[in-house]
Formats: sequence, C-alpha cells, structure tokens
Amino acid sequence: SGDPMPQAVALFDRALLASFSKKPAGGLRWAEELVDLGDKWCSASLRAMGLVSIGRTIATEDPDRARAALSEATTLAEASRCSLLVHQAKRIMSELDAAIGGCDAGLRGLRVLLEGFGRSGDVSQQLQTVLSALDLLVGVGALEVATLFCGALVQTPLGSAAQCRRVMALARTQLSSASYQAAFTQGSSLSPAELVEVAAGQLERLASGA
Repeated sequence: SGDPMPQAVALFDRALLASFSKKPAGGLRWAEELVDLGDKWCSASLRAMGLVSIGRTIATEDPDRARAALSEATTLAEASRCSLLVHQAKRIMSELDAAIGGCDAGLRGLRVLLEGFGRSGDVSQQLQTVLSALDLLVGVGALEVATLFCGALVQTPLGSAAQCRRVMALARTQLSSASYQAAFTQGSSLSPAELVEVAAGQLERLASGA
C-alpha cells in the first residue's frame, strides 16, 4: 500500500511481546529492523518506535546501549509530538534507574506515568506500567504489594509475562501461605481500573517512604 505503518506496528508488537518473555533480547532483531524502516522512510516517529523497542528488549543485557537508545527516542518522540512514545521511553528508563539502585525514583516516575496514561484513557499502557513496577516493588521489599498486583494482572494477558512469573515464584517461597493467598486473592478481585487506582496509591506511598 506504500504505507509503512502496518509493518512498523507488527515489528513494534513483536519486540514488545519478546520483552515479556524470559529472553527479551530475542526481540532485538525486530527492533533494529524497525529503526531501519524509520530511516528508510525518513520518519522520526518510526525511528523512535524502533529505539524504544531496542531499549525495551536489551534493558537487562546492555543497559548503556538501552539508555542511549531511549534518550534519542525521547528526543525524537517529543519533537514529533508522540506523547505515547515519550511515556513508554520514560517507563523503561525508570526500570533502568531501579536496576542501579534508584527504586524510589523509579516508583515516583511510574506513578507519574500512570497519571499520564490515565489522562489519555490508555488502560493498556497503565497495566503495562503496573507490570513494570513489579521488579521495583521487590527491590524495596514490597513483595506482598507485588503479589497483589500479580493477582490482578493474571486476569489479563499480562499475567503470563516473565515479570509476573518471577514475582509469583518468589512470593510462594518467601511469604507465608496466608500472606500470599491474602494478597493474591485481594488482587484477583480488582478490575483493571481498580488495579490502576490501587497501584497509584501504593506507588505514591512507597516512593514517599510512608
């Protein structure tokens, strides 16, 4: 059709799905192909999509390259007025910050992103932001909160993501049976909208040290 967007979305989604697996770097080839597609079409927004995908897929294996890709993606997306991509890049940056000990800053950043995605009515991105918070919650010792979030997320397709599986495996070994069951059951009773509301409050509380 002469329109690169269908191919771009397909590549973006393939890289995204890979990021939810145990081997997120497996999606790097699709992310790089997306960058090439953006360059071919001289499109800053398509290149930004590819750079966000690169940052997402290699955040664990090559954080320096991921950070550089996300920084460029943010600049391009802001210039193209693609607020969704800006928020996605910042979400991954929060995860990178948390990996080097910036859990409090990461939690605050994710709290702000929840609000940003809420203003645009994007529940899917809000749920992905909750998923991104799981490792940070474990990092600050809030395993019961992370388990509650997983209890809600397993009602959605994101419940099969590697992040959620890690938390569930950890919770089963480190929490008492009663605490695990209570947190998971509470989470499973929440709708996506209720989860986002609870998550916003918990991230605010934990980031402020309350």
